[in-house]
Amino acid sequence: SHAVAWITANAGRWSADEPVLLCVSGRGDKDVAHVVEHLANRR
Repeated sequence: SHAVAWITANAGRWSADEPVLLCVSGRGDKDVAHVVEHLANRR
């Protein structure tokens, strides 16, 4: 999801101990795969 990418790209806007809430609607199966791929590419 583009919202997950935005949150990770803009992480400097808040402190590491500040919670961030993301509401994702739908089944989520496609979104979970996208998030896993995105996080794997960051390492």
